Amino acid sequence: MSGQLILQLVLDFQVTLVLEHFRITIEESFVLEHPDATSHVVKPGGGFDQLSPVLPLSRSKVVAEARAFDDGRLEIVIQDGFRLSVVPESESAYEAWNVTGPGGVLIVSTPGGELALWGSS
Repeated sequence: MSGQLILQLVLDFQVTLVLEHFRITIEESFVLEHPDATSHVVKPGGGFDQLSPVLPLSRSKVVAEARAFDDGRLEIVIQDGFRLSVVPESESAYEAWNVTGPGGVLIVSTPGGELALWGSS
């Protein structure tokens, strides 16, 4: 996903970043660090005060790096200094996040924090 432009930000009961060729959907709380070193816990489905720290990502930012880890974590670095980190809740019955992409690619952080992969790149 490196070099992908964020085209759209969707805020509902999830936080979704729509990139040029990928879609990242986050369903659990995550940490968003701003370039000024402030850090915010964002709760998808929360009120405006919970979601407002994400709004600067809607200004055509470019993903510098995105990494999924075997324990279900997701880390995204945006070129101008934003960092997003999702750590699955160990007791959750829900998927923390998922990524869809070209070729039917689907990567899911399953409940409890493991990765499941489908499709080909």
